[in-house]
Amino acid sequence: MAQAQRLEIDSAPVRHEQAQRWQVLLLLFGITSVIESCSVSHVFAFLPLYLKLVGTPAASIPRWTGFLLACVFIFGLPLVPFWGAWADKYGRKPIIVRSALVEAVVAILVAISQTRWELAGSLFVIGFQLGNTGVMLAALRAAAPVKRVGLAIALFGCASPLGMAIGPAGGGWLVDHTGLGLRGLFVLDSALSLSSAALLTLCYRDTRPLHALSQSTAAIAKQSLLGIIRTPISLALFVTFSLVLLGRSIVQPYLPLFVEHLHPSQIGLTSAIGAVVGSASLVGVLLSPLAGAVGDRIGYARVLGVVTVIAAGCLVALPSMPSLATLALAIALFGGCLSAFIALVYALLATLVPEDRRSATLNLAFVPFYVGSILGPFLGAFVVGAGLRWVSYAGAGLVVLGLVMVRRLPRT
Repeated sequence: MAQAQRLEIDSAPVRHEQAQRWQVLLLLFGITSVIESCSVSHVFAFLPLYLKLVGTPAASIPRWTGFLLACVFIFGLPLVPFWGAWADKYGRKPIIVRSALVEAVVAILVAISQTRWELAGSLFVIGFQLGNTGVMLAALRAAAPVKRVGLAIALFGCASPLGMAIGPAGGGWLVDHTGLGLRGLFVLDSALSLSSAALLTLCYRDTRPLHALSQSTAAIAKQSLLGIIRTPISLALFVTFSLVLLGRSIVQPYLPLFVEHLHPSQIGLTSAIGAVVGSASLVGVLLSPLAGAVGDRIGYARVLGVVTVIAAGCLVALPSMPSLATLALAIALFGGCLSAFIALVYALLATLVPEDRRSATLNLAFVPFYVGSILGPFLGAFVVGAGLRWVSYAGAGLVVLGLVMVRRLPRT
């Protein structure tokens, strides 16, 4: 129980040598996260179109979409606890730079894929890209003053939604209005990822606690996992996170098909998908800092409850939207609430976990995301056989279950 008892709010970061200012880290990690999210968003937004490009029969595209997006995280999932433990023991910089380099390789492999099987193999490599966000969060938390933790993490949380907004909207415009094409779009993603790796290598000054951990990486990962399991608030938080993210992952692969159902023709479809899917992330950019700042004042769990209720309502209403405009509004509000939800969960964990285990624990916080990203599309691939609307209803049901767990969290 000793490890569990250490999961309490720490009043100041552990002292580091030559620590960079948290604003500098926020800028570096924000740029990195925006580029990464742009690249990933192109996969999620345009995978049905890319499957068509490589010769997949139209009737098979919905199931292939679900199965491929479910499988992309499988190969990297077992390594997730170890990336954070390696970062705590040996340094955060190599772990973060490694992710950007793998991201560049994935984009090139997707660009040269000629069949759906080659595309599947390319997407599986994404699994080895995992494990950087929790490490960046830990570094940012170590540098930020305690009264700015919620704001700092929420501002960092804006980077991913911003990339998810820019990626589909900008990518769709480039595909429809230039000669770049879908393949050229992923070549561009690879070049940007390489630039991100170079920026981190040159500008990020890695900092480590003055007292380095002596345990093995396996022991660090095990202690972080036991600390979560043995602490009721952390366990409730992880269960909530898992349920809500699973609900999101069931619905997300099929948002392009909701758009296609309401779009009048194939002309301009890529831009329409990019604009509607991107709008969800854009609203997240606005809501995440607000949710973090309000959570700093009245309690993160209170705000979690509000955004979870709104997210569930949006999913229930999604199949009934009569036009692209109303569909975009529902998706945007849902995406904004999910972005705020994720930022608040990270803020709670960042204040609960001691600094010397923070990278490992915050990386474990991404396990529900990865598991949801595997199970959600798989479940959606079967549910979609009953009709597209049932995908949305299934996602809403899981978000409601997550809301039940939110009510067990302390209000302050």
